[in-house]
Amino acid sequence: MLRHPDTLQFGAAPAAQQHAARAAVTPNMKTLYLIRHGEGWHNIGFETNLDPHLTPRGWAQTAALQQHLATLQPKLNIELVVVSPLRRTLETAAGVFGAIKPPMTELAVQEATASDKPATGWVLMHPQVAKQNEISERAQIYLPAVSTGAEAAAAAATAAGARQGVGGQAEIGGGPRPLPLLANDGCRERIGPNVCDKFRDIPLQVADFPGIDFSSIEHIHDDLWEQLHNAECRDGGCYRIGEEEIACEQRALEFYRWLLNRLVDCATWPHSSTVIRVQKVGSRWLN
Repeated sequence: MLRHPDTLQFGAAPAAQQHAARAAVTPNMKTLYLIRHGEGWHNIGFETNLDPHLTPRGWAQTAALQQHLATLQPKLNIELVVVSPLRRTLETAAGVFGAIKPPMTELAVQEATASDKPATGWVLMHPQVAKQNEISERAQIYLPAVSTGAEAAAAAATAAGARQGVGGQAEIGGGPRPLPLLANDGCRERIGPNVCDKFRDIPLQVADFPGIDFSSIEHIHDDLWEQLHNAECRDGGCYRIGEEEIACEQRALEFYRWLLNRLVDCATWPHSSTVIRVQKVGSRWLN
């Protein structure tokens, strides 16, 4: 595991080793957790699915990670979650950090009383209806609260309501704050020939994942996938059409710099190609 003073820890150590190292770092050391998404339908032969969902096994993997994180002592102090705009990473983040019900603060009680859609400001992901080889059945998932105990109780006592923030992220007035989840296309999959690597139009993602902030996504359509998909073959290998290796590494470097500027303990849900390249460029940066 590599460390950068006053900025960030970096590495791909096993979870227990990484957590033990994190507990020993100085207060001004920040930690980045790189976590690949769960199994998607494209991983088991359905590469022609546009922006595929997680399989039932993929959802089970998110539940297993959520349970693992709950057993860690001391608890992880994750202040920000960054995800790729592709659906498999959005669902993975929802499955790992989401809750089956909203925090029952005074605000949540007020919303439940006044509306047939209780605690709408806390919705992370809307429910999904199963479709063979495409969609797994899922109930609605809610955002977790980041403030607890006396702090949460005091904040809830002054809660006056909620308003909708940029990109679908809810801002809860006065009460416990939801864990911020941001979408950033810097950590997307390497853009190859398959439509599974193309994200749906952002307004559709916002509608399905209202608890995730998509405001940093520059284009609502995946124009880059379209451009590279129609380009001539470039660098050979598995991905014969699409993003060149040097372009993918440059994108990973820009994403890594963006993360460094956040200076918070962060969990990010990229793809396998991004994990490899962020580690590669991060090692160069730190050394």
